[in-house]
Amino acid sequence: DDYCDCLDGADEPRTAACAEGRFRCENAGSVPRSIPSSMVKDGVQDCCDASDEGEALELGCREELLKVAGRIGELLLMEQKGEVLKRQMLESITQRAASVK
Repeated sequence: DDYCDCLDGADEPRTAACAEGRFRCENAGSVPRSIPSSMVKDGVQDCCDASDEGEALELGCREELLKVAGRIGELLLMEQKGEVLKRQMLESITQRAASVK
């Protein structure tokens, strides 16, 4: 009914009726996310599937998923480089400690 009857917003889970409520973007084909219900039907698309605005955009979630996948790839590469540096530093410390003995 678009009126917040419950304090926790449970009666209006996918609307902006409850100021402190949350709206779940299903984002089919991408990563689901939760946004404040105050961001629903505010004229700004916050969910890649535009479910927060009641419209469906083609390819919106696909583009977001490609960005997420690219960022994950960057983070994995950074982690791998960090592991190499860590190994090098441990070897260097071990060698220095051995030469001090």
